[in-house]
Amino acid sequence: MLGAAKIQLIPAQQDTLESRAHSRTIAVRAMEPAKIILGSAAGKAKREIAKQLEVARQTVRRLEKRFLQQGIKGLEDAPRSGRPRRIQPEQIAQIVRKTTQETPPDSTHWSTRNAAWRTLGSAVVPRRQIIIGYG
Repeated sequence: MLGAAKIQLIPAQQDTLESRAHSRTIAVRAMEPAKIILGSAAGKAKREIAKQLEVARQTVRRLEKRFLQQGIKGLEDAPRSGRPRRIQPEQIAQIVRKTTQETPPDSTHWSTRNAAWRTLGSAVVPRRQIIIGYG
């Protein structure tokens, strides 16, 4: 494609993208953009990158554009719309802090329901999501 912007990486960007692309501990959705940008920087065609990673060419084009505009920060997953959280981050931190640093007064360990009740005064909170998020 004539006039297409060529992606050039500085060594720090190259190292960051390489570590993301070859990581065994991060999610695939964080790994894929790194592989796309590394392929683009290596001079591969969008079609070739899309075929190799089994994504649409539009995905490759979109990620290249975001990288050129925002750098590595542009490759991170954007916040999604949806229902607002019922429990605020400060409350989650309070539950996590209480359950990891204190013992309940009447037992040897916290139950998810007991932790939410004693911290927030309500047992109707997404306890499982809190535990999974901080697991």
